[in-house]
Amino acid sequence: MFKTILAAVDGSGHAGSATALATELASKHDAKLILLTVYSQDYFPPEVMGAATADAIARELQAEREFAEKTVKTAANQAADAGVENVVTLVRKGDAASQILDTAKAEKVDTIVMGSHGHGTLKGLLVGSVSTKVTAHAKCTCITVR
Repeated sequence: MFKTILAAVDGSGHAGSATALATELASKHDAKLILLTVYSQDYFPPEVMGAATADAIARELQAEREFAEKTVKTAANQAADAGVENVVTLVRKGDAASQILDTAKAEKVDTIVMGSHGHGTLKGLLVGSVSTKVTAHAKCTCITVR
C-alpha cells in the first residue's frame, strides 16, 4: 500500500511525531521516504525597504535555510537508524503547502504525513494551517498527526 511517503519536517513536536510515523510506515512497507522541509520566502529587495533592513532579512533567511537543512538531516539520520534504506531529503523555499503539494505530485507520492501544527506564523492562523490546505488539495492519502 505504501510505496512513496512524503513527510513534512519543520522541527516542531507535531512534525517530529509525523516523521516518526512516516519512518515506521516506510520501514514496515519498504517504501521510499521523502523528507521535505520548507523555509520562508518573505524577502523584499533593498530598494523597497533599505539596504540595512534587506541585509538583516537576508541573514534571517540564511539562518532559516541552515535550520531547515539541519532539521531534515536529523530526520534522515533517524530514518536511517530505523532501517529505512531509501530516504530522500529536500529543502525548498516558499509557501509550505504549495511546496508539499508540488513535491507530492512530482514524486508521485501515495501518502503525505504531516503534523497538525508546525512552526507557523500569525499569518498561518489567519489564512489556515498548512495541514488543512494540503489535506484539502492533495490527490493522495494524507495523515495528520497530533
